[in-house]
Amino acid sequence: MSLDDRGKYYMNTAVDELDRAELIISDFLNYAKPREARIQAIDLTLLLQNMHTLMSTMSTMRGILMHTFIDEGLSITGDQVKLKQVIINLIKNAIEATPNGGSVEIRAYRQEEGMHVEIADTGAGMTEEQLGKLGSVSHTTKASGSGVGLMDAYQIIHGMGGRLSFESAVGVGTKATIRLPAGEKQTPKS
Repeated sequence: MSLDDRGKYYMNTAVDELDRAELIISDFLNYAKPREARIQAIDLTLLLQNMHTLMSTMSTMRGILMHTFIDEGLSITGDQVKLKQVIINLIKNAIEATPNGGSVEIRAYRQEEGMHVEIADTGAGMTEEQLGKLGSVSHTTKASGSGVGLMDAYQIIHGMGGRLSFESAVGVGTKATIRLPAGEKQTPKS
């Protein structure tokens, strides 16, 4: 990719993310009346590659390696803006939980029952008690967090017909797994 192409790619990604941020802020300001879901076909492979690009700066600044293993041709149907919100939140949580020199891995693949997205870190991990409280109102493991992010993540993924689950071990790290039904196979437009 040439320097001009790379610049255009990053500029397009920045504009897309500004649009997404505007929608999230609008949702926040209208929390009592959130916007209606915009259901569409989503190229999950491309979305995750873009999220990796977007979040890699944060991981690099914190001295954390980010690896991706994303299968080609993954597609789902759902609200792309809300799905991005969930994925960014999960990657951000993984980065923040991981000490300098650790790593975060994003893996996406197809299984018979649908698409799987895994975000794993080599952070501090959580106890069984902490895992059991994830997604409940006002529960957070962060000093300055509210817990609303994961509560919303569970609701968004459930609303897309999927499931969000976590595995963790103290001193080993945490893995978030999103399971979503497969979307219709996207065919190139002629």
